[in-house]
Amino acid sequence: MTDLLLAADETRIRYVIAEKRMNGFLAQIRDVINGSIEVAEEKLGDVLNLLRGAKDERRQAYEQAEAEAAAAESKAAQLRAEAAKKYDEL
Repeated sequence: MTDLLLAADETRIRYVIAEKRMNGFLAQIRDVINGSIEVAEEKLGDVLNLLRGAKDERRQAYEQAEAEAAAAESKAAQLRAEAAKKYDEL
């Protein structure tokens, strides 16, 4: 009978040890997955910042192009006026 009790105790001890090892193993897996999620979130944040920067650069380039087009249109109007004045002088 004592051999049976010793075997049962040994089985319980082995079960507890195996359970602790398994919990540790699962904790390591959770840490890897959670760490990967944090890294992925950081990388996605970096991509979002790049896209925002590109959007800002595109907006600035568009505004600059509009300003240059307005200046060119003004200069063209001025040159047309000068040409008309010289034509009238002929």
